[in-house]
Amino acid sequence: MLTLICGDKGSGKTLVCVRNICMNKKKLAFTNFNLIGLKHYIRLKENDITIKDKEGNWAVNWDLWEKVHEKFKKFDIYIDEITQIEMLNSREHRGKRNIAGTKFVAQIRKVLGDSRDSNLYLICQNIEQLDVAWRRLADTIIYCYKKTKKDKKGIEWVTIYLLTFKSTGLTHCSTLFDAFRKCCKSWNRPRYRFKANPYYKYYESRKFVKKEEGLL
Repeated sequence: MLTLICGDKGSGKTLVCVRNICMNKKKLAFTNFNLIGLKHYIRLKENDITIKDKEGNWAVNWDLWEKVHEKFKKFDIYIDEITQIEMLNSREHRGKRNIAGTKFVAQIRKVLGDSRDSNLYLICQNIEQLDVAWRRLADTIIYCYKKTKKDKKGIEWVTIYLLTFKSTGLTHCSTLFDAFRKCCKSWNRPRYRFKANPYYKYYESRKFVKKEEGLL
């Protein structure tokens, strides 16, 4: 399952992921951002995605992900600010490592299979920045459309509001999302909201760790 999470800067996209990880403590999460105080996650490193093969060419580290799949069976992958990561940005200069990185996103579902217990989450501000092939692979789009702050008893409570667009047998989630943006109406889209404060303590915003060692 591939889910795209989008919204303006500071809209709470990453906190949506942090909340999801906290609520699924029995499932391992791989992330490219630091989490604090959670034991069921592993921080992604650059070489976990792409490595050099025996010929010195950049390639997807499929051997590692096949081992991950065999060992953990079900897991989630979260990649934050994907359009800012050069090796995963399909719009940037398509160097050899960049090409390998985009293949990872397009083909990781082969490792995950059709399992609904393992998911890939891609987080960005604007899904138009993503390769059209990635958008077509998506099963769900989560749009963080509003964040409010309310002072209560000296505490600033932050609430994040979401709209969810799921593909159906007849209509793709990106089609529903595009129609929503054009008419600025949510129709009967499922709306969610949650208090963000309990999840701030788990999140530390940084990008990939540049180390040679892999996940296993």
